[in-house]
Order: sequence, then structure tokens, then C-alpha cells
Amino acid sequence: MEKYIHRENLTLFKKRLAESHSDAERELLLKLLAEEKAKGPRPKNGILKSRDLHQGTAAQEALNTLRRHH
Repeated sequence: MEKYIHRENLTLFKKRLAESHSDAERELLLKLLAEEKAKGPRPKNGILKSRDLHQGTAAQEALNTLRRHH
């Protein structure tokens, strides 16, 4: 269920970003998208892999990229 909600949130935030918004709304959507990307799917066995440890950095980089293109 968590994976479904995660995917749906990502889809919704990306869709909303494609629509026209004020700067404040766009910033909020970018923040929500980055936070959701940082959550990512959690491993079932509870063991984090090295890529999991860098998801926050990846989300921040994605946020910065999106800001540069808008």
C-alpha cells in the first residue's frame, strides 16, 4: 500500500507542476516532490543499501534541477 501511495503522490505532484501556478505554489510542489522522492520505497527486510542512504541527496539534486528549468 505504501508503494502505491508513493507512486500516486509522485504522479500527482509532477502533474500539478506541469500546470500553471504561482511561484509560491510551484515552490511548495517542488518541495513536496523532493520530499516524496526522498522517501522512496523501503526495503522489505529493513536492510538499507548504499543507494538508499543517498536518496535525500538525489532528491535535493532533483529539486535543484527542477528549479533551474522553471
